[in-house]
Amino acid sequence: MTKIIPGLQIILQTLANGEQGVSFELLANKYGIQLPFACESAGTLKLISIVGTLIAVFNKPSACAVIDELNSGVFEYLLGEILEVLDLDGKGQFIFTSHNLRVLKVLENKKLWFTTMNPNNRFVQMKGIQKNSNIRDVYLRTVQLGGQSESLYLETDSYDIKKVFRKAGKMKPIIWKAHK
Repeated sequence: MTKIIPGLQIILQTLANGEQGVSFELLANKYGIQLPFACESAGTLKLISIVGTLIAVFNKPSACAVIDELNSGVFEYLLGEILEVLDLDGKGQFIFTSHNLRVLKVLENKKLWFTTMNPNNRFVQMKGIQKNSNIRDVYLRTVQLGGQSESLYLETDSYDIKKVFRKAGKMKPIIWKAHK
């Protein structure tokens, strides 16, 4: 684990022997500081929970993994590093969803599919991407200005967001009373 999450060691600590078995606790040890494993960040917990799957996708041509919200809590740069390794040397198939734009810097356009606002055509690939295009910039421009075959984002208006925040801030708090 220290090669994926620098400094992290996972320790199995036996707490007590009982009649029915052994009680234990997982500890996270980073640079000599031990904490209960449950206190680790959401990203670290996510990576540890899927590391076996990532290893299988890396090594086995027959492996196919599907992970929703791969980026959830994972440090952006580390996410990119893992995806680059799997993209360049992975043998299996890896399908995932992500809201992190680093993915657009790491993977080729032909490997990317985008969700649309059209319920009859939910997934599209970006058109007009040249070999030296910055896919992240093209995506952001598409979100703001359009230009692809389908809309990728339902437009929001920052003025409307400010207005609703102001209005909500002026509302009196609702006090709930329990009925007897």
